[in-house]
Amino acid sequence: MRVVTTKVDVFGYSIIVMAILTRKRPTGLTEEDGLSLTLPQLMERALINGIKRLLQVVNTRLASQVSKEQEIVKELLKLALSCTCMDEVLSFLLKLSK
Repeated sequence: MRVVTTKVDVFGYSIIVMAILTRKRPTGLTEEDGLSLTLPQLMERALINGIKRLLQVVNTRLASQVSKEQEIVKELLKLALSCTCMDEVLSFLLKLSK
């Protein structure tokens, strides 16, 4: 039996944010270039490949807003993605507070 900690809440938050922004199921795998990807992997690739790729994976209803507020959405997705790696969360939040 696993012990439930706040890490589970943080990870869950990240998946919910990614699911809302992409309108993709977090439990289903996404096919890309013939490879199965998880939602965090899809977001990581989109962030690496720039805003054009990011606009392709973001919910189409949000895409027009994303193009206006690119940096905000990009930073929110980075935060959500980093929440899947607990060690990065504190570092990211500390940078924002400076």
